Amino acid sequence: MRRFLLALTAAAAVVVSGPFVGELNTSLLNAFPDQHLGIVVAAIVIPAFVALGVAAFRIRTRRVLRYGAFILALAVAGGYAAALQPSYTEQFHLTEYAVLTFLFYRVWRDRGDTTALVLPVAAALVAGLADEWFQWFVPSRIGELRDVVLNGVGISAGLLVALALDPPPGVRAFADDRSRRLLAGGLAVLVAAAAVFLQAVHLGHQIDDPAIGSFRSRYSTAELAAESQDRARRWSAAPLESPPRISREDHYLSEAMYHVRRRNDAVAMQDFATAWPENLVLERYYEPVLRYASPGSRWPPEQRAEIAAAVGVSSGDGPIAGAAGPQAFVSHASPLPIYAWSRGWVWGPAGLVLAALVVLARPWAGAPAAPAAA
Repeated sequence: MRRFLLALTAAAAVVVSGPFVGELNTSLLNAFPDQHLGIVVAAIVIPAFVALGVAAFRIRTRRVLRYGAFILALAVAGGYAAALQPSYTEQFHLTEYAVLTFLFYRVWRDRGDTTALVLPVAAALVAGLADEWFQWFVPSRIGELRDVVLNGVGISAGLLVALALDPPPGVRAFADDRSRRLLAGGLAVLVAAAAVFLQAVHLGHQIDDPAIGSFRSRYSTAELAAESQDRARRWSAAPLESPPRISREDHYLSEAMYHVRRRNDAVAMQDFATAWPENLVLERYYEPVLRYASPGSRWPPEQRAEIAAAVGVSSGDGPIAGAAGPQAFVSHASPLPIYAWSRGWVWGPAGLVLAALVVLARPWAGAPAAPAAA
């Protein structure tokens, strides 16, 4: 229980500190632009390698298998770093999740069955989902499923290091019925957490507008209209101030700014066939942002008429006029994948897996029955 509480406390610390890691890294980079890499190496890389070196030196038994696992862990982490060249923040996350996996491994290590291998991975993945979900609510950070998968590299390396430094007494399928219940329960929490995360962060709607084209949004057409009315009412009553970087994110505002950036980038590349419908999306669905939150983002009438002429449509007298062009427009403004799935596509498979885990948690069907009472 003490080991479990220690691992749980470490997981909570990782989740809560997630939004602040990027801020700390940015502050270090701004304050020490020339020494930044050296500071990161001295604070994270060198201590980690020293600790691993000392621990590896103490290996005395089953050296071939244990050193093999150790080398494989370094190969996994080194291959990932060489192939994808992660940022300093991502490298720090890999280290965090490797340590976290090691702490969870110590909780179930002595059981000597599959729970010692599977539950640490499941627990660390649940922590990663909670971490990304928490960051999704913060304006300065982006939480997405891709980052959870990347954390899996650190989790894999952490498990391999744990096996090398402190291998279990043995590995069998299940030590007893409690092991199966533990395994089923841990995997059920992981499946449920993944489904909740997908629903909250990546599920949305495809908005099809005959006059513009299509784009993906977390909100339906009716919800966008309601959000627009709400922001117009609130922002017209009080001036909108820039939110702190560590605060609750307004996803309606964030979506609008994605379209602003995509539109402005298209203008810079003279891709007016993209800039024009992106601007129509802003005018029709995110108008309060152009009016109150970011008035400098609204095109002046002269620029609007010039770009309308460039794509061969009429700018009209109102904010919305003219079609997006002869070809159907599909916006790719959002940096995060948004899937226009119903919740059933997420919870249906999740429910089937959870049902299978319930069956796994039941006592073996072939177990001898208790003798009947006389």
